[in-house]
Amino acid sequence: MQRALPPRVLFTVVVVITLILLLGSALLQRVVFRAEEVAGSLYLSPTSFVAPLGEEVRLVIRGQVPVGTISLGAELYLDYERARLKLEDAQSASPWQTLSLTDSDGRLSWILAPRMEEGATTELAGEVEFGRLKFRTQTEGPVRLSFDPTKSLLGVVAPGQEPMVYNALASVQDSAGAVRADASASTTAQLLGSPDPSPERKLSQALSAQRILANEVLTYPNLALVLVRLQYLGTVEIRFGPSPEMGSRLRSIGLSTAHSLKIAGLDEATDYYFQVVVEDQSGSRVVGPVKKFATNRIATGAIDPRASRLELFPASAKSDALALVVLRDSANNAVAAQSPRLSSESTNVRLAPVTEVNGLYESTVEFIGNGRERVSITATSGEQTIGKQTLVFNDKLEERSVPSQTKLILSVDERLMITVLGLTIVLFLAGAVFTRLIRAH
Repeated sequence: MQRALPPRVLFTVVVVITLILLLGSALLQRVVFRAEEVAGSLYLSPTSFVAPLGEEVRLVIRGQVPVGTISLGAELYLDYERARLKLEDAQSASPWQTLSLTDSDGRLSWILAPRMEEGATTELAGEVEFGRLKFRTQTEGPVRLSFDPTKSLLGVVAPGQEPMVYNALASVQDSAGAVRADASASTTAQLLGSPDPSPERKLSQALSAQRILANEVLTYPNLALVLVRLQYLGTVEIRFGPSPEMGSRLRSIGLSTAHSLKIAGLDEATDYYFQVVVEDQSGSRVVGPVKKFATNRIATGAIDPRASRLELFPASAKSDALALVVLRDSANNAVAAQSPRLSSESTNVRLAPVTEVNGLYESTVEFIGNGRERVSITATSGEQTIGKQTLVFNDKLEERSVPSQTKLILSVDERLMITVLGLTIVLFLAGAVFTRLIRAH
């Protein structure tokens, strides 16, 4: 006859198993969710085009990641309209080599890795070129090329966080165009599609509790940074283009209430239209108004402190925020090749080095304290003070999902799911142990 375990031993075993499961769930969350700390993007250049029938269309696949990020490779899935375009050539750019390239029914699958002579990894410097594509136009009509955000990935190691490997892809950007036998720039506006009508905007606002609290655009010579703040968790799509029809698209991937999206591949000193479209977890959409922004040029003059500033986004955060040092001259052009610095009197924040891409200076402010704290951040360039702004950190801050009136079961946070799973396993093991004890008696 088998002897039963003493109650104290049984209790100790259950407690140990519970601690192991809870520790394992915390590590799993760290591996899975910290992928958002490195935000990268993919886009095609040019972002819009009009091509003659039967002629070549050449596009460049580019990306943007924080300076100093170590890359292990990229897996790209690009969809295009095979009836309009025929792929003739694909060439990887330095320092990449092609591991796999397939083209099937309008979907290009391309796996890239650093060249052997460059080593197993390569350090990325902000804006990255992955490869060049050559298409041949087949038939007339509008055409769109778009990355699949669910399958494409950028494998990176964040600086100072080795050996953590992340998928850094946070947003993808489409390229829209048109094929015409009598192609000209004046036909672009009629061929790149049309924005959502105002009835859709009114309907989506009426059906969804989601709200666009704020959206701001910071412009640079060849890119624009769109900052969007939402009331509830959601994804953001930016529609943009040189005409009110806005044929190009830029989409975020993860759910959040604070989105920063870079529209790249733009022409300098050019007017662009844009529109913010938000989709929440229930599938409801909120369509914002059509607005305009204008790219500028690289400045030839000195920094004008009155036109420059420090931008912290979002203004209240749980663990980290984006810090943007906006350097402008008196004509509001971007001042490049400077070395701005961030400082704070608080010992509970960690300030990352400021990096620059074409006049865009950015950094991150990480909260390493506990509870709630108001932190003052100061930006300087040389002897000049650029700006000072206060940031509120709260480690209890939670982003909320859109309340649903039609669903009884709401979306469950991933951390809660992992905890429930761990507790379920504990209960199962405890039940198995008690069953064995009963059988032994």
